[in-house]
Amino acid sequence: MITRLLNLYERLRSSLWVVPALLTVGAFILSQLTMLADAWIQQAGIQVPLLFPGGLQGARHVLGALVASMVSLTTISFSMMMVVLTLASSQFGPRVLRNFLSDRVNQVALGVFVATFVYCLGVLSRVPESDGSSMDTPRLAVTLAVALTLLSLGTLISFIHHIARSIQASQVVMRAHGELQRSIRTVYPDLDDETKPADPPAVAPERPDGPAREVRAERPGYLQAIATDEVLKFARTHDAWVQLHLKPGQFVNSGDRVAEVWARSEPPPTEALAKSARDWLVLGPERTGEQDVQFGFRQITEIATRALSPGINDPATAVSCIDYIGEALADLAARRQPPTVSCDEDGRPRCQRPQDQFTDIAAVVFDNLRVYGRGHPEVMRRLVAVLAHLAPRLQEPGENQWALTALESLATEAKHLGATTDRERYEAKCADTREVLEAAAG
Repeated sequence: MITRLLNLYERLRSSLWVVPALLTVGAFILSQLTMLADAWIQQAGIQVPLLFPGGLQGARHVLGALVASMVSLTTISFSMMMVVLTLASSQFGPRVLRNFLSDRVNQVALGVFVATFVYCLGVLSRVPESDGSSMDTPRLAVTLAVALTLLSLGTLISFIHHIARSIQASQVVMRAHGELQRSIRTVYPDLDDETKPADPPAVAPERPDGPAREVRAERPGYLQAIATDEVLKFARTHDAWVQLHLKPGQFVNSGDRVAEVWARSEPPPTEALAKSARDWLVLGPERTGEQDVQFGFRQITEIATRALSPGINDPATAVSCIDYIGEALADLAARRQPPTVSCDEDGRPRCQRPQDQFTDIAAVVFDNLRVYGRGHPEVMRRLVAVLAHLAPRLQEPGENQWALTALESLATEAKHLGATTDRERYEAKCADTREVLEAAAG
């Protein structure tokens, strides 16, 4: 349940309509409350300075003008948003649109415009057309409508400033890096050697003897998250051992084997197993960074590869992406890998699942950037510099061996550098980094 709630929160956080919808509902309620407050003020005979001084006809004219202006303002804002999304999608890739949609400034700005329109419309619908009506002029409500319109104008200026900055390459990369860091902290929570607890004892799987019950996917989609709490609940209820075969980020086809279940006593009923299996996996139409750290690295890598394409030809953006990737890899390398075996409340092993290792993630990044950065001296040197930066943070022998292998692959790309000076500088950089890696390996 916790995993599904977190997945729902991620979907709502990246939706453009949630905040505007909440502000719109609040604006409608506020319009009704201010009308009641106006009636109470007038019955009490309280004189409030600086309120709207006109009559009912003037109030209707003001509110009508505000409603029309807010419709135009909202339309212009949405048009600007669509232009920015189109440019961002074509230059940085469609996967960065999720970061734009989850931008709180954009959500609040659009929400303020729509909420002001709804507030003015809600008040206007309660104001009679004739000055001869028994109803007094809602001076507080009209004054608040004018104040909200002025707030919307200020929000528009801030929105234009923010939207102009958010499409800059450096801002796009930094926002993607922030999402990646958030994903790393979620999946790999340990920070550094001072805050890490002692190594957990090795837990041996207690898989029962006998045949296994296979669990197959009922529909296709990308595995966004695994509800480990639901798996452990099922395994404890039926005294079973569950072996998961998928990890977040993988695509699941209909009928794919996603898990195997061994029961120690009698096997769980087929219907109960099928129903529980649906609760284990959170499938969606796209990958997310909720439990998939590799997705965040791929997102920044995609920005870099697009920047290196002949149509864009922006090596500076690619170098910026590599710098942020190096920072994220260094953070990831310093963290402890989470256990692949999960235990129930009694400490009994119940479930085993595959897990991305550091080398799995780093290899995808370097293989793509090495191919697309071929022939760009600055890009290739920055990739080698990242390996030197990672050297003191690599904790396992396999990680250091991967770094040496990646360096050898990068060194072979020197032949693609046209200028002799570039080749010499690049080869010298590779030689220095090799010494650093070998020294770190001991």
